[in-house]
Amino acid sequence: MGCCKLAQVNVRKWLNYFFTHVHDYDNDYSLDLMELLPHRLKQQGIL
Repeated sequence: MGCCKLAQVNVRKWLNYFFTHVHDYDNDYSLDLMELLPHRLKQQGIL
């Protein structure tokens, strides 16, 4: 996962977070899936 390497994010932590939260975006079309990208989650202090 090159995006995780560039953002200096642990791939397993990101995948775990991604798969846990991706379905939060199923019915709320005001949310942007780009928020789940590794660099964005690192900026928010989540990863």
